[in-house]
Amino acid sequence: MNSIIQFTPLYGVYNNGPICFLLEIDDFTFLLDCGWSEDFDITILQPLQRVASKIDAILLTHSDFLHTGALPYAFSHFQISAPIYATSPVIKLAKLIQDDLLLSIMSTRKFDLFTFKDIERTFENAILLKHSQHHTLSAIWEISKEIDQIIYAVDYNHVKERHLSPALLETFTNPSILITDAYNSLTNLPRRRDRDAQLAQSVLTTLKKGGNVLIPIDISRVLELLIILDKIWEDENLQYFSLIFLNHLSNKIINIFQSTTEWMIKDIPESLLEFKNVKICSTLQEVEQLPNTPKVVLTGSSTLETGFSKELFIKWCQDPNNLVLFINRENEKTLNQELINKETTTNKISIISITHHEQKKLEGEELEKYLLEERALREQEEQAQKAIEYEYGEDDDEMVEQQEVVARNKLVKIEKEETVQQSVLLSEELFGQDIISWHFANMNPNLPRVNFPMFPVFNSNHEFDSYGEKLDPQFFDNKFDSNNNQIRNDFYNKSTTMLRLPEREEEIMLIPLSLNKRDDKDSIIHQDENFTRNYGHDSMQVENLSGAIDELKLSDLLEQKLPIFQQNQPVKFVEEQIQLQLLCKVKFVDLEGRSDGKSVKNIISHVKPRKLVIVHGAEQETSHLSEYLNYLNTSNSILAPRCDETMDISSNTNMVKAAFSDEFLQSLNFVEQDSYRIAFIDSLLHFETYEKIPLLEPVSDVSMEGHDFIFIGDLKLSKFREKLTEKGINAQFVDGSLVCQGGISMNKDGEEIVLEGEINEDYYKIRDLLYGQYNFV
Repeated sequence: MNSIIQFTPLYGVYNNGPICFLLEIDDFTFLLDCGWSEDFDITILQPLQRVASKIDAILLTHSDFLHTGALPYAFSHFQISAPIYATSPVIKLAKLIQDDLLLSIMSTRKFDLFTFKDIERTFENAILLKHSQHHTLSAIWEISKEIDQIIYAVDYNHVKERHLSPALLETFTNPSILITDAYNSLTNLPRRRDRDAQLAQSVLTTLKKGGNVLIPIDISRVLELLIILDKIWEDENLQYFSLIFLNHLSNKIINIFQSTTEWMIKDIPESLLEFKNVKICSTLQEVEQLPNTPKVVLTGSSTLETGFSKELFIKWCQDPNNLVLFINRENEKTLNQELINKETTTNKISIISITHHEQKKLEGEELEKYLLEERALREQEEQAQKAIEYEYGEDDDEMVEQQEVVARNKLVKIEKEETVQQSVLLSEELFGQDIISWHFANMNPNLPRVNFPMFPVFNSNHEFDSYGEKLDPQFFDNKFDSNNNQIRNDFYNKSTTMLRLPEREEEIMLIPLSLNKRDDKDSIIHQDENFTRNYGHDSMQVENLSGAIDELKLSDLLEQKLPIFQQNQPVKFVEEQIQLQLLCKVKFVDLEGRSDGKSVKNIISHVKPRKLVIVHGAEQETSHLSEYLNYLNTSNSILAPRCDETMDISSNTNMVKAAFSDEFLQSLNFVEQDSYRIAFIDSLLHFETYEKIPLLEPVSDVSMEGHDFIFIGDLKLSKFREKLTEKGINAQFVDGSLVCQGGISMNKDGEEIVLEGEINEDYYKIRDLLYGQYNFV
């Protein structure tokens, strides 16, 4: 009885977009990757929604958005609860990629498909795995059940890079099923040395002409490019120019790279990840503050559809001295691919249309209308509050004041004016502990006042302190200035966050950028620009009360699960089509880290899967790879299913499940081979058993005993040569044969090993070593 195996591409076939596949083995369902594109088209997720309830496990191969992008939305909207399996670097980078993209989007337009909290909940319970290959940013999955071996390998790279080992797909031989992609099947790449030289020449030529270089790049590929460019800066003495890595979470990304060296090549030099010539920036303002010299900026997103890369492209594309350098291809619908396609054809473009999103302050009639609506809302809340006070009565001395609502792990959702929704995690205790505490009283003037606590909490209002002195509440509404020891009422606001971090002794005050203070006289909203600094969408100023200035980056807040609080802002989101004259140069150098067509064909021909399933590639690429491998007859069956098409890929074998007694089992001599235990038996098969499972019984006839040795294993001559060298036996390849000392030669003819030579001591040594590479039953 064979396992029933079914495969369904939910999306990601016959195109180069995001991928998501369903693999069902009997009654267990795997989701293989779960990507999305930056246009956030919900319609492509409909097949995923239909099968969400039966997913038992999710396997991730890569960290980029095309492989993981839909996970937060699927977990929050489709109620997926299956565990995620991936390596530690994949999970860490996937979360940062999601956070960075969300920050970029929310700074320019309304976005409510998922939140930072959804991202956190999606990846917090991921199961981190180790595998046999040290390959930081990807994984090849092997799924085995009984005699079925299923290999899932997409977008892999068989070439060693500066910090990563190659993905060794060719180490698998004759698996039952291989699921792989056709992404580069029509592309044959030049040598890596030539591509590196092409990259260096393009960058150096642009810089020496006084131009800037923009490299839109995904976080999952940025480490390899930083290593390459940092070496170019060192070799060419380019310290006059600026090499910049720009990302909202740039410092956190670099820290992850430097802390995951165990996943990289063996004995990687520490100096390789120091990036002495790289300037790490988190905002465009930091880039503008650098010396006014030509720059090379690596930033996201690689699609040019959002983020810093889009802003810099709009700013730099009309200068003929500048260069936009792409290192990877994206979906056909993106600006990335539009520019690459035009660059590789004779049709040069001079005008390009871009959808531009921008956040603008409300002015004039719009601002007046906003203020009137806000005032009306506040009056309604005040009336509701008065009704509550009248219903419950008042106490002259112990009237319950507005309380600071604090509950451990209570999630309070504060909904802003239709543009902002933010989740705030409140702590258990009030001040004086190593925890986060919130002055919740007047954090938002639009929130309803809380006049009474819920049972069994009782908070009383104290008029006097322990020594009998009358308390002045206004005294505690002021901030102590550490610079001149003066009270500055104009700086402090009750929405300020007071916190004390476990690893620090000092207290820190967090003040949101849009610390909107109302002038009671004219009710005009204004900002104190002297104490703000922009950190993208969620902006804040951090000041150390002990005197030293200390900036707490947004990445630190995200990592420590601290709440990021945004005040209501009188702003609007504007979307418009802008026409740009494209005068800058556009170039594509393929450094995306995928095997090319020639290598993919050779690897699949070597692996020789019994069944091959082709996914993820343009229609021409998929058809070409399928036809080529069919011509070579590499597999018994080659399938290329369409989206949402379920195919039965079960193995066609003569295997039969059978039962046998414990006594019979103990009489067998098993040998270990890979993940299997193998034994030779002489038995009879009886089908008259319960549950329709046949019973194995030993044969008692003596004439049936004994059999010829069976060799189990697969010998590679290259590996055997290494074994001979370890034992002190010289061996070299000559015309396809392995020639050993003493005149002994070895050839592999199909599945047979031919050992020839003079019968001497070396012959027997080599023969014994050869037998040692196999198991015998």
